Amino acid sequence: MDFKFYWYISPTWKDGILRPRCSMLNVDEALNIVNFLTDDEGLGVSHLQKWIKNGLEEIDKISKKEIIEYDMWGQTLGALISLDKVIIYWGDEEYPDDYLEFDQFKIILSNWYDFLLSEPNISNEVYFSV
Repeated sequence: MDFKFYWYISPTWKDGILRPRCSMLNVDEALNIVNFLTDDEGLGVSHLQKWIKNGLEEIDKISKKEIIEYDMWGQTLGALISLDKVIIYWGDEEYPDDYLEFDQFKIILSNWYDFLLSEPNISNEVYFSV
């Protein structure tokens, strides 16, 4: 899976604030992870930073086998995380779940967190593969 993280100014928001975005490259239809990462429902970057940081702390506990699983619920999507697999879900049967390997999810989330901490800049783009 190839990802691109970037900052953009939404045409629907008139405040001119740069917001973080995520795209999957070389795919016909993006996985739920793209929407999951940006799932702030307008609460902003600081909300995403705190939410992702908390998720990474819980993932570390799973890695150390201190807990078996963690349900990382956002505003509209969730991720049920365990060492066996990660299920990204909408909480609505109309939308199918997506499945990722634990290590893939951890890498994506870690890279996203680092990106959220970076300077918002329209030329700031990050590309990586998992």
